[in-house]
Amino acid sequence: MEEDEEHTKHGDHKTNGDRSNIIVSKGAKTTDREDMDTEGMKTINEDILCPHGGLSILASERRLVSVEVWDKLKVYFPKAPEFIYQQEPCQHCLRLEREDRQNEELNKMMANEQKSALLNLFQEKNRPTLQKWPEDVDVLYIVPPFFVDEWRKFIRRPAKITPVSSVSNSILLCPHGGFMFTYESLLIGDAEHIALLWPNEWEVIRTHFLVDQPISISRIKPEHGINDTVEYHTRPDLCQECREGFMFQQQRDMREYTQATVYVRKVINNKRALKDDAPSLNISGSEAEEDTEAKVDGEKDPDFSQLENGAKRKKMDSSGIGSAVHSVARAPSDKGIRRSTRHHKLRGEKALIVSANQTLKELKIQIMHAFSVAPFDQNLSIDGRSLTDDSATLGSLGVIPDSIICLKADEPLADYSAIDDVYQVCLPEEGFKGTGLLGH
Repeated sequence: MEEDEEHTKHGDHKTNGDRSNIIVSKGAKTTDREDMDTEGMKTINEDILCPHGGLSILASERRLVSVEVWDKLKVYFPKAPEFIYQQEPCQHCLRLEREDRQNEELNKMMANEQKSALLNLFQEKNRPTLQKWPEDVDVLYIVPPFFVDEWRKFIRRPAKITPVSSVSNSILLCPHGGFMFTYESLLIGDAEHIALLWPNEWEVIRTHFLVDQPISISRIKPEHGINDTVEYHTRPDLCQECREGFMFQQQRDMREYTQATVYVRKVINNKRALKDDAPSLNISGSEAEEDTEAKVDGEKDPDFSQLENGAKRKKMDSSGIGSAVHSVARAPSDKGIRRSTRHHKLRGEKALIVSANQTLKELKIQIMHAFSVAPFDQNLSIDGRSLTDDSATLGSLGVIPDSIICLKADEPLADYSAIDDVYQVCLPEEGFKGTGLLGH
């Protein structure tokens, strides 16, 4: 037995050119029978089998052993698949690997070509907006944002992501084939459902992708001497019936929500920062002062507190399109700024998870835990409208997801007796004046 083991050890070092060598997986071990794992006895060499039953093309997963070693392994693994050293890997797997490499190279070439043709779309630069219609363009084209997002993923990782082959504009149309949004609704908030393209970008899209239905929005300039009103039309035309149903469903969803987010913003009086909010914020002192001033300036209209003089200026690009700002475009006069529906939290503002069927009293309890303000000291309002009925539900009060609720806490009355004590302590000491027994 000892001679056999010694012979086995020397057999492991034979060169690959020896025709007596056998291929085994690197997981195979020449150990005693009592050390063999029962599960491993059933699966030796199966990890170097390809799905077609041939030898795997992964050379790093296998090694050569001598015939003597293999004979010893066969004693423990009689059903193990056997491969001699001349065995070629699975030809079907090799062909698939070549095709994958070719497809990967083609995808990279396709990604480079599309990126160079649609560079501004990929980098999200110089994008058209409806708030400031380009002067030299009368038609803009529409595609779903999902298409743009998936296309950008492919451009970034062409070797890993499947190429985008089609544009499904039908998801923006109703069952009757009509468009679901108006120009006015796109200005207010529905712009998040579409992505705008320049005419030259649309020509590239039509060339490289299959488009089921073109969608465009056109500007019709007024004729001289007739009227001065600029009109905007979509193609396909708006389906009025489905548009009304869509708006009704939107309003219903806003009143029947669960686990939605609302933002509670504490109004600060006397132009001073709240000390109890500072520990929860990871900002420097200068930033805290700047944010405090911005909030004080925006007390009259909390929704636009970031747009006042105390707020940080937004960097404008060459096309006059600003970066995302708080809230949806509620003032059409602020042209040139591309609005974002993403909420930007301010200092002293906290997000709460609520449902439409919970009462105002339950919301006040949540606010109490968040701001340490008792419910009876809370004065809540939305857009200047006070919320007073504690038994009413949030849905009936018009509280919708992403609403900004202003909290104004009742300040306690000043304790004048404590002020007197402080005043007495602060008086200067006059020293010992004597006992008065000597008539002084």
